[in-house]
Order: sequence, then structure tokens, then C-alpha cells
Amino acid sequence: MSAFMRPPVRGANLLLASWILTLAVSGCASAPASPAAGTSGTPSATAAASPSAVASATPSPIPSPSSKPAAVFSTTGSIAVERQDGAAATLLADGRVLVTGGVSQTQALSSAEIYDPTTGVWTQTGSMLSGHADHTSILLKDGRVLVVAGCDAHTTAELYDPASGKFSAAGKVAVDSTCESTATLLADGRVLIAGGYGASYSVSKLAELFDPATGKFTRTGSLHTARGEAQAVLLPDGRVLISGGQAGGTTNEVILNSSETYDPATGKFSEAAKMATPRTDFSATLLTDGKVLVAGGVDVKGESGTELVASAELYDPASGKFSPTGSMTIARFAAGGISVANGLQFMHTSLLADGRVLFVGGDEQAQGSTVYQPTAEIYDPATGVFSATAALPVSDIGNDNNSSVTLKDGRVLIPGIPSLLYTP
Repeated sequence: MSAFMRPPVRGANLLLASWILTLAVSGCASAPASPAAGTSGTPSATAAASPSAVASATPSPIPSPSSKPAAVFSTTGSIAVERQDGAAATLLADGRVLVTGGVSQTQALSSAEIYDPTTGVWTQTGSMLSGHADHTSILLKDGRVLVVAGCDAHTTAELYDPASGKFSAAGKVAVDSTCESTATLLADGRVLIAGGYGASYSVSKLAELFDPATGKFTRTGSLHTARGEAQAVLLPDGRVLISGGQAGGTTNEVILNSSETYDPATGKFSEAAKMATPRTDFSATLLTDGKVLVAGGVDVKGESGTELVASAELYDPASGKFSPTGSMTIARFAAGGISVANGLQFMHTSLLADGRVLFVGGDEQAQGSTVYQPTAEIYDPATGVFSATAALPVSDIGNDNNSSVTLKDGRVLIPGIPSLLYTP
């Protein structure tokens, strides 16, 4: 909203006009018809207004209006293939966005598409060698993208080269547990893959490393707690925080509040602090101050039903502890487990360029509902408060996944039909 523009004070304008009129009359009365040589025709100093009178007649300064427009959502180009669940979106080094895989009907997709922010258009690129859904996709330091396994291709990995637009095999993963696992790019360029579900959907505590220099996967230390659907964040000191998720199988799911850290220097995991609230299907975001914001999710699953979480917490690497922060305006979740029929059923979380965090969709109204209006909100680390932001222009984007990408120009892309752009 523009700054309030206050008009000049009416009384001050009347005083200024009165002074000008007095000055003019005084000058006419005192000046001779033909001034003598060497005599100025300028009114004498006694006819001039005092400094205090001038000061009182000066209009109040007008505040400059803000030049920053209000935040807004808008639609942009649509993806060519509807990806109902489990797709992944990755920001490329050149600013474009790669979307891979997902599910169409009951089949994992091998197709991939590229979004160009300068044109707002999606174009198809080379297809993957296998179909992938609920997989991980991560940008490597050399500009290629590593696509790892998923729930339909448990042991396969591929590399995408933006220069050629083609995928190639990246070797076989070391462990069969890469459905709903975490993948984190380490400071040295390797990728840590941890936890997840195996082919029998049993939860794993195994972890492995992918080295782009050798193109090989190797085992590393194991998690202390087997977990799937956890969240992993690279900390500023090079360690990886892995928190939450669930243990047990599909019939005895247990939501976790535990966390642990991985140290690349030792190749080992260490137990860390516990969150106040057990949560899975949540988001974890590294803030600009080095803390980690965990928000939303699900804290009850299985036969007893599902309960969404509105609370949020901050993890401080310096103290190694979680502490509460403001709660979301509405409970939201970031992944599957609830039957809905809407493309914004899952929460999309994005770190904005100014350090705030955007949350879109996945709200509690989605439970069992086929039609609802998704909402969005912003978390401000400076105040620790969540607040509503711009309204969405559509209620369904036909793309049921939680992939969103912050573009290099600061806008946020949510792929779909149509895709959405958020301009802060």
C-alpha cells in the first residue's frame, strides 16, 4: 500500500497568501513614483516578513509514496504433461527450471520439461531412461542434475545435462531404500542420500554418498533411527540436519520428533535435539541467519486418522536446540496421505530473496474435499510471525506435488496447469 499522502495545512496556506498581499501593498505605498538615482526601489527591510513568519508558512513535507508494488500471484505457461503426484522441480544454473517424472494415472513418468522464466513457456526436453516418482532431483556443482530412484525405480539414478538436453545413466544406488528418501548436496560436491522406503515399503536407516567425480554410489554411516519422509537441510557448518518423518511400515506408522546430524568429515550420524511436535509431511527451510524453520505437517497417521499441524519451530545449530516460533495461520501439510482432488493439495514452501518464507496450499480445508480455495502465507524471521499474503488466481493447477522453485529474479514458480508465479 502506498504511504499516506498528507496535504499541506490549510491555515499555513492562508497565512502565506496574507503575507504576500501585505508585502505587495506595502511596497506600492512606500515606493516613490520615480526613484532617485542610486536609490533602490526594493522595499525596505522593515516591510519583509520575519523568519518566524516564513517558517510558520512553510508547508509540511509530503512523504514519498512507496515504489514497491503489493505481492501478487499470476498464471504463466502450463506444463505439457499432467503430473498427478511425485514430480520434482529443480532450478538450473542458467535460471531455467527442470521438472521430471511424477505419476500419470498409475504409471511413473519418464518425461521431463523445461521452463524458461524469460518467455514463460514450457518445452519438453529429453526423456529419462526410466519412470521416476517420489524421487529426488538435485543440482550438482558442475551444472548437471542428479535424479535418484524413487518409489517406482528403487535402484536407478540418472544425470541430466542441460547443455545437451539428455539424460544418461549414473550408476546403481548402493541401497534399495530410495523412495521418499532425502538428498542433500554437501559442501564438497557429493550428495548424501539417507533413509526412505525399500521395495517392500519397510523404512530404512541406511545412507549413501554419490560422488560426481567418480559417478559412483558408496555406503556411509547409518542413521540412528530408520525414517522415511524426513526433511534434510545442509547447515552452514557443513553438517546435515535430518529431522522428523515416520518409522514403521504402512500399517504401523509412527510419526517421529527425533532428529540427527550427519558429519561428512567422519561419515557418521549423531543424535540431535528433538522437536516439540512429532511431524511428517512437513517443510524444513534454512533461513538466512543459519537457523532452520520447520513448519506444518502431520503428527498422527494410520487407523486413528490424520491430524495436521499448524505449529512451527526453529533449530539453532549454535545451541543444537529447537525452540518455538509463531504458528501458521492455518494447518498445512507437504505431501500425500490425504485423499483430495486438487492440484494445490500439498504445501509448497519457498525461501524468498528477502529472507522470508512463502507457504502455498496444503491447508486443512483439503481434507476429504474436492473443491476448496487454497491460501498462502508468509513467515517473517524478523518478527517470528506468519501472515496471509496475496490471493491465488486459481484453485487448482492439476499437478499434485509439492515442488516449487524460487527463480533467480526472486519470483516463485509452482509448476502446473496452469503454472503459478508469485511476485513478492
